[in-house]
Amino acid sequence: MLGQAPIVADLIGTAIAAGATVPEAVAVVAKVVDDPISSRLNQVMSAVRMGADPHSAWSAWLDEPALSPIAQAVIRSQHSGAPLSVVLDAAASDMRHAYRADVEARARAAGVRAVAPLALCYLPAYLLVGVVPVVAGFASSLFG
Repeated sequence: MLGQAPIVADLIGTAIAAGATVPEAVAVVAKVVDDPISSRLNQVMSAVRMGADPHSAWSAWLDEPALSPIAQAVIRSQHSGAPLSVVLDAAASDMRHAYRADVEARARAAGVRAVAPLALCYLPAYLLVGVVPVVAGFASSLFG
């Protein structure tokens, strides 16, 4: 869901920039994205259609780390009057940056984890082939 969230923000922002209202943009995006985001967008749409304010309609998204920036952008835009498409573009950029950092951290961690099995395989061989003969030769010269 973390990788899909910036795309959702971009799609909603683009639809709004093209002239759609927020409910229309959310309804269109809900049709083109996969679950679980599609069902969550439909829940937001249901709340908006029943007359809920943006904060209460999007509040369920605030608990999800991946979707929270979208909800915060919509709520901030409704309270401040800032253009929602601009706010969503900034949120999508921030989400992409966070996703990229997370992927890079996982890749670095995988490299570190891959070294441990190699060390467990090569360390005994190094000891048997490199260290033991040297110690045995040195011991035989001392005691022999």
